Amino acid sequence: MSTQNQIIVAGLMVAVLLALYVALRRSRRTAEAQASTIGNLTAQLRDTETLLAQRATDLTATREQAHHLAHTIIPLSLAMTAEKDYPRLQRMILSAAQTFCHADAGTLYLRTADEHLDPVLLHNISLGLLLDGSDGELMPIPPLALYDAAGRPNQRNITTYTAHSGQSINVAEIYSEAAAQYDFSGPKAFDLTMDYRAHSFLTIPLKNNQSSVIGVLQLINAHDPHTGELVAFSAEVQEMAEALAAVAAAALIVAQREQPQRQPASEVDMDFED
Repeated sequence: MSTQNQIIVAGLMVAVLLALYVALRRSRRTAEAQASTIGNLTAQLRDTETLLAQRATDLTATREQAHHLAHTIIPLSLAMTAEKDYPRLQRMILSAAQTFCHADAGTLYLRTADEHLDPVLLHNISLGLLLDGSDGELMPIPPLALYDAAGRPNQRNITTYTAHSGQSINVAEIYSEAAAQYDFSGPKAFDLTMDYRAHSFLTIPLKNNQSSVIGVLQLINAHDPHTGELVAFSAEVQEMAEALAAVAAAALIVAQREQPQRQPASEVDMDFED
């Protein structure tokens, strides 16, 4: 082969190699782009699966709440409004609240004429305690003053704060720094004395139809109904407890009206009208 032909062949080979190199580079870029697209689609798929799982969980929770409303809350509301025995109604209210909110302990406070919150009923499942102040039993919690000696509102205690503000207070852990704005010396002293350990608190006002607070319902130590693990009171549980508290307040007012001869320690203006 002549030198000229060799040069031509070599040139053709270089051209072919360059074409192959360009094709390989293009193919590699295409493969990388496709891999990136597949990666993005995979991530989107995961996000979609997570979203669908969350929506399924939310739907299940909504169905459970609807089931509770139809088969538990409404029948219980009817039972409460029909109950005229005042002490029995108090026990019904606290028991129902603990059951629905999966609370280990609870206390029902009623507002007195001398501006105190009187703990009329205390139930602690773990300790096996059921103390009824209306039966003259000595309560481990003293009545809580709503005002100090100078007439200023006592808002340090979470229970009295709820009474003054008319708002529910949900605390996940009373021993945390986040809970330092409230005075939990009472519950902590109870823990020390009774060898108990309080964690989560849900404190809900009981109001008449004038939005005046006639009492406070306090629930302690929520637990997961499936695992038994101690948890915080969820927003859904709080909503259910607030609905129950509204019915409970109305039932307490009706029951007290039905007993004009009774002068309870928690005597207070509970009327719906002024």
